[in-house]
Amino acid sequence: MFLLFCLPLVAAMFTTLQANEVCYEHLGCFSDDYPYSGTEQRPIAKLPWPPEKINTRFLLFTRQNQNAWQQIEARNPGTINSSNFEETRQTAFVVHGFIDKGDESWLEDICRAMFSRDDVNCICVDWVGGSRTWYSQAVNNLRVVAAEAAFLISVLQDTYGYTADQIYLVGHSLGAHIAGEIGKRIPGIKRITGLDPAGPFFQNCDPLVRLDPTDADFVDAIHTDAAPMIPDIAFGMKQPVGHVDFYPNGGEEMPGCEKNTLSTILDIEGLWEGTRNFFACNHLRSYKFYTETIQIPEGFIAYPCDNYDDFTQGKCATCPDGGCPKMGYLANTYAITPGVVNELFYLNTGAKTTYSRWRYEVSVTLTGLSNEDGTFRIALYGPNGNTNEHQMPPSYVKLIPGETYTYSLDAEIFVGEPSKVKFLWQREHFSILPSSFGVSSISVVALFNGNTYKFCGGAGIQVSQESLLTTLPC
Repeated sequence: MFLLFCLPLVAAMFTTLQANEVCYEHLGCFSDDYPYSGTEQRPIAKLPWPPEKINTRFLLFTRQNQNAWQQIEARNPGTINSSNFEETRQTAFVVHGFIDKGDESWLEDICRAMFSRDDVNCICVDWVGGSRTWYSQAVNNLRVVAAEAAFLISVLQDTYGYTADQIYLVGHSLGAHIAGEIGKRIPGIKRITGLDPAGPFFQNCDPLVRLDPTDADFVDAIHTDAAPMIPDIAFGMKQPVGHVDFYPNGGEEMPGCEKNTLSTILDIEGLWEGTRNFFACNHLRSYKFYTETIQIPEGFIAYPCDNYDDFTQGKCATCPDGGCPKMGYLANTYAITPGVVNELFYLNTGAKTTYSRWRYEVSVTLTGLSNEDGTFRIALYGPNGNTNEHQMPPSYVKLIPGETYTYSLDAEIFVGEPSKVKFLWQREHFSILPSSFGVSSISVVALFNGNTYKFCGGAGIQVSQESLLTTLPC
């Protein structure tokens, strides 16, 4: 995969740029002139392959056929008439990216997850004939794929009176930019979601060639592999491209993507999936997160912040008046401000499914007789269960009686209204001298809904290290 990205960049040094154009019936003309080439980001001039070679397919799923697709064709409207397509429903297009294909399980998983919430037409776009080639060629092939999809939408408009505001486009990697190109061709598209939009040949490029907020009424993006391509071998974009842009875990390194080379390639899901995970684990997390947001939207609330460092330090703990957005499927329920684009939002996720997290701000006021270098852990309990023990100071700190320590906690479950908080502490260094700490109070703020809960430790109650102290509501 990495070679398919990089070898064309070397070839670019020996390429002479000369504008050319090809035209295809129903699809229009395609030039390799600026801004599609001749820039620092796009040094290679290439034309897209003909539609017959790319062989774009549209695979329809509905609640009536969740496990077996029906192929529909713009050039043969009878395939639409004989399918389960329903013109009264919203239609979602799910588009894959580089070297992927449209009948991979993750696209179908997205469709089935949508069916659990909404009665929609879900169309998986397969362009494997144009995606499994050199990256620089796939970048250009996507324009024909977008034109094919736009042609299908125009047929739906002409035949069924379908409207652009019934269309929702979801694209991963290069598929995100296909969605953007469709939006440029069909004005009034309701929404586009970019799942880690591809970075190489798109980062800092002219909006004409990449996903942009003008491509739909509402554009949101999830960035999961936004580190520099060199030396990190990252495939996503750092640049915001939507009305709202989400950067889970900072948008660069996803928890759970740190497996060693051998264990990753020999993945339980098979050699192909394991190889993909080794090279592109961060990149693939975007669609895994997205699928889960359909099922557990409340576990993906994101917070406005200038950068991830500020977020991890707890400096971004408030939501706008209308509330914070939910990353993923329900992102469009967030009330954007007219004329405002590229709003940045951050959140943390788990390392494996279930990825959802509920963020709390926890303030602990200590009691004790002397200072100690150490740390402490907290667990929340409620009617829905309890969290794991979470180490609050990320490293050892000076624990001082009477001081209040405030940290963020990303809980792996929604406990409901907390009924108690358990506390235990640990020294940094071994000592034969006895020591103990307690808490005079613990404040828990559920940042996702603003509710605050107070707990008291009891007068004079202190515990030695690694001993649990239970605090109850004051």
